[in-house]
Amino acid sequence: MKHIFYLHSNICVIAVFHAVSQLIDKGEKVVIVSERNTRFPDLSDQLLFYDIEPIIDKYRRNTNSKLKQLINYRFELIPRYNSFAKDVINNEDFILYIPSYSMYTILPFLRNVHCRGYYFIEEGTMSYMSQESLRRRYLKRRYLNGRMFLDLIGAGETPDYKITRKFKGCICISEEAFPWCRENKILTNVDCYFSILSDGDEDIDSLIITNYLREDKQLIINAFKLIIDTLCANNRNAKIGIKFHPTAYAYEAQKIKDILSAIRDDYKFLDFTLLPSSYSVEGLMYKRHINVYSVFGMSSLLLYSLMLKSRSFQLTYKNDEIMLNEIPGIQDYLAVVNA
Repeated sequence: MKHIFYLHSNICVIAVFHAVSQLIDKGEKVVIVSERNTRFPDLSDQLLFYDIEPIIDKYRRNTNSKLKQLINYRFELIPRYNSFAKDVINNEDFILYIPSYSMYTILPFLRNVHCRGYYFIEEGTMSYMSQESLRRRYLKRRYLNGRMFLDLIGAGETPDYKITRKFKGCICISEEAFPWCRENKILTNVDCYFSILSDGDEDIDSLIITNYLREDKQLIINAFKLIIDTLCANNRNAKIGIKFHPTAYAYEAQKIKDILSAIRDDYKFLDFTLLPSSYSVEGLMYKRHINVYSVFGMSSLLLYSLMLKSRSFQLTYKNDEIMLNEIPGIQDYLAVVNA
């Protein structure tokens, strides 16, 4: 039986690394389809790996026009991706491992006659949401945000964790993940992944992470400056890392350049470490305690920071007034995302 893992983020890799290792040890055929060139240290030569980030990003960057983007998806991206999925499946029976049911990119695999079952794998904040929170999220996304029209191009919305007769269970790193899943919840061993990961060796004591960067550029720059001023007030030689959201890299490349230029001009005495989208921040937090600052978003990295005994801070704004607040613990984080 072939096993196809569709991985959306680094946390997906962490969640399934042990399972992948066990399957390889049993002589099973393992295929990785990655959205972000996520890595499998020590296993790369024992599995088939496909990086689809270039395919997806090509059409994300293609145009700022929503109509043109829909046309691109309907006649360019989706046909090309369906062909890719067909080649990966290669008329072989397989078990599928996916972050959610709602992603249009997993549909060619889920709907294929050779799919014999599927598991959900932990992928971040959404994995810790209640059924009611997930339902509200789905209804808002589909009807209030108008995503129901995506049905016309084959990229329509479905509930995030849809259960069918092919559902086999959930793979996660914490018992608190998938609170709606009462049976077939598989807790993974994360030590085998972290123990061989090189990420985490960077000399960083504080990390700034971002959302999609859809806000006003100057507001974002002011948020960065608030964080940096706070850090430098205690330590002028603060060792600061920056990681932009992968979607921001795809859509907001110029804004990223402008933000980096602005803070480097104002803080010439600091040497910032810019981390690539494939970098495992979780690996960094596993090896050392750091402060994580999220600019205008409840990033799942704030949750994993708390799990790994680091500190988490979130920036919010109202009427252009920026506020910096610490998230004290895991339950505080979960209360916010399920509110």
